Formats: sequence, C-alpha cells, structure tokens
Amino acid sequence: MNETQVLGQPAAERTSEGAFSPTLWRLLDMDLPVSISLGQAELPLQDVLRLTTGSIIELNRSVGDPVDIVVNDRVVARGEVVVVNGNYGVRVQQLVASQSARALDTLGPARHPAGAETVGTGGAEE
Repeated sequence: MNETQVLGQPAAERTSEGAFSPTLWRLLDMDLPVSISLGQAELPLQDVLRLTTGSIIELNRSVGDPVDIVVNDRVVARGEVVVVNGNYGVRVQQLVASQSARALDTLGPARHPAGAETVGTGGAEE
C-alpha cells in the first residue's frame, strides 16, 4: 500500500462483488468490535481498592512497543500508535496469522483454496 489508508472511512474504490462468494459478500458490511490493547497489569485487590484519580498503573509494555489490535476477542495484528486528524489511531505493522491460516500454510500453495493469500508482516510500505 503506497498511500496511508484510514479504515472506517469510505473507500474510493471497492472490490467488485465477483471477488467474493454471495454469502461472504453479505457479511462484509457486518460490524465487529475492534479494540486496541496497550498492555496489561495484575494488581492485588487491596491496590485496586486504593486507586484514585491520578493513580498510575504500570503496564507490561515499554514505550515504543507495538500495541495489539483485537477483533472479536482475538489479536489479529500489531501496530504503532499514531495521531490522525487530532485523534489517536494505530498503524498496522504486523498481521498475526490465526491457527487456521497457519494450518493452510502447512498444506502448501497447491492446497490453498482459490484466491487465498498468506498474510505478510511487512512495514508501512506494504
């Protein structure tokens, strides 16, 4: 991808309906919950009860570490936090292959379903 594509905004060009099965095409407009995970922490209950405005919770990630992009409770990608038009955003840096995608990879290219592609892990130029 040469230009930055901001998802969630209308695309200038759409893939033709013929690229997907009719069943899959109907699902493409379905909204899925997407969240970004900056990190996690475990606190004893007594520390949770002491939380007040201004309390700081140290997370398990360092500044500059990629954040997780979570769709439907599954990590699907990792990326870096950016600012887009004054709002926070995430630039995808790596797609995380699911177990089913890894299983397809073990079958080799001859066994992939028609049109299936493997997921790359390139940088912003991809």
